[in-house]
Amino acid sequence: MRDLSLRVEPRAPSMNRAQARSRKPSLVTRGRLILGAAGLLGLLVLGLAWSGWFGRTADRIAAAWLESTAEAGLAVEEVLLLGRQRTSKQALLDSIGVQRGTPMFAIDPQATKDRIEALPWVATAMVERRLPNVLLIEIAERRPLALWQHRGRKVVIDRDGEVIETAQPERFAALPLVVGEGAPAHTEALLAVLAREPQLQPLVVAAVRVGERRWNLQLRGGIDVRLPEEKVAEAWGELARLQREHNLLQREILAIDLRLSDRMVLRMAPDLAPAAAASGPGKDT
Repeated sequence: MRDLSLRVEPRAPSMNRAQARSRKPSLVTRGRLILGAAGLLGLLVLGLAWSGWFGRTADRIAAAWLESTAEAGLAVEEVLLLGRQRTSKQALLDSIGVQRGTPMFAIDPQATKDRIEALPWVATAMVERRLPNVLLIEIAERRPLALWQHRGRKVVIDRDGEVIETAQPERFAALPLVVGEGAPAHTEALLAVLAREPQLQPLVVAAVRVGERRWNLQLRGGIDVRLPEEKVAEAWGELARLQREHNLLQREILAIDLRLSDRMVLRMAPDLAPAAAASGPGKDT
């Protein structure tokens, strides 16, 4: 049964007492009003009963119509899946919820789409009835972007920074590793910057989000690179230039600080650079 709708009329202008007395209904009028209200109530009860009967009848008619369309050949005989790589075939079929012989018009494409998109690996889905008997399902799966290490646990994240719950991290060990609070939301942008310098990118072992504001990079050989909050691409490009021209990373360097726009600060191994102690590690910010 449908909910009754409530209509609110504009408020009528107020009347004085004389006008109110003159508008007071007579006994006959009041009797008619009572009889009319009782009649309306009776019609309402009959209408509700009729609507219930009609609803049940309509359901039976719809079921009979769907059965007749299936008998005429408009029934599922094949489900065509496109775009599936990592999503379980059985999970997809379970979410679709149809079997051979299901009437094509009994399938709700939008509801089916919503169920499919609730699967862990599915980003978007398209559901289409290809009459007379093929149900087409096309999905776009989420693309693993990186491993996120957080609170002692590694998980796989996608390009939107969302965790792919069923992805097993050990199967994606070749992905870049990011660490720290807030890292997933900024990972795609960072990886795009790192990819601009292909000779340096493979040297990055991990990227650590610092203060949810900027990144530190850990390079092979134990070198830490402190990136600035802004103009990250320019700083990364300058480091690549120095590596090409001076083989900077082949020196005994512990840390490279790129946070200052007008200079680069190097921290050398103590036994090779006595002055390095003056620019000790300090507090990382």
